[in-house]
Parts: sequence; C-alpha cells; structure tokens
Amino acid sequence: MADRTGPQLVIAISSTALFDMRESHRIYEEEGVAAYAEYQRQHEDVILEPGEAFPLASKLLRINEKLGGEPRVEIILLSRNSADTGLRVFNSIAHHNLNISRAAFSGGDSPYRYVSAFACHLFLSTNAMAGSDGELELSKKSKTVKDCFEPLNRATFSLNQGLDKAIFKPVAKSYRSLPTPIKKGTGNVVENLSNLITIPNNLLQGDVKLAVIN
Repeated sequence: MADRTGPQLVIAISSTALFDMRESHRIYEEEGVAAYAEYQRQHEDVILEPGEAFPLASKLLRINEKLGGEPRVEIILLSRNSADTGLRVFNSIAHHNLNISRAAFSGGDSPYRYVSAFACHLFLSTNAMAGSDGELELSKKSKTVKDCFEPLNRATFSLNQGLDKAIFKPVAKSYRSLPTPIKKGTGNVVENLSNLITIPNNLLQGDVKLAVIN
C-alpha cells in the first residue's frame, strides 16, 4: 500500500506573479538596487496588492481547505529578493491568509534552480525570463533562463480569469442567496460526485484503505 509523504501537487510561484510589485520595480529602474532594497525595508508593513496569479494560487490552496486532511497542494515562493527585503512579501502572505510557509530568497541569483530542489511540478512567473523571476536584475552575474512554461502559464492565467469572471463569480453569488437546506444538499451531491474521481485515484496509488473510506 502506498503511503503519502507530501502534497500531490507542488507549485513554485514568483513574488511578482503572486503580488503586484510594479511600484517597487519602478524604484529599482529609476534609482537602482540600493534604493529598491531600502524602499522594501521601509515599506515592509505595507501590504502588497494581489498580482496576476493570486486568484489561481488562492483557489488551489482552497482545495486543501475543502478536502481537509493531508494537504493535496503546496505553493512555494521563489524570489530574487534577499531575506530582509522579502519580509514585505511574507507579511503580505500572512495578511491575505495564504497558507504558504516555504520559500527561497536567492539574493539576486536566479531562483530557478530551486524548482527541482523543492520537487516542484510547475513554476508560475509573470515574466518570460525565469532567471529574472519577473522581478529585478539584482545581480549582473546571474544568467537569464527562458521560461519554457511561459505559454502555458499565460494561458492558465487568462483561462482562470475568464472563467472566474464569466462563471464562478456569478454562480458563487447566486449560491450564497440559496436557503441553507438547499446549499447543504447541493454540497453533499457535489462531494459525492467528487468521489467518482477520488476513488479511482486512490486505487491507482495503491491506497485501498482511503478508497474504501471515500
């Protein structure tokens, strides 16, 4: 019988994909690295606004809340920031109640090498050059590395935003207005239907016990 040793899906995400860091990037381009670092330290308690991948990250993490038990999804932050300038990012993570506890701050070097170190299945970045993490060229020594997943990442962002606007938000608003008994019954039906996918998945993993429970 196979035992789970961790999340089944591990996703790395750059800080600029998760949060809107355009202002700090402007400081970097106009005033340089030192000014950028000082700006981040002075604004470490100023919460960052959600970035392009924030909605997707939030929905993925809610899978764990919905299913309960051992987490199915983990999101890991990868950033070119140093640990001290990255404090603002983690303060923002805590403010937005995102369950992200692991991160790598590369201090100007490419964070791409951490993708395999953390056994990540996917790296989400807003920039075509994964070596720059979509952030800052903090180190002239670092080499740019093309993000081979860029078309998939951008398509995922666009699809997620489109579906969220056209379907998920209207459905969610309508669902909230339903009487409690109807919402409870609907939730039970959806949960039972999900077992049609969960049980075969358990069996394919050799986890017969969990398949019986489901």
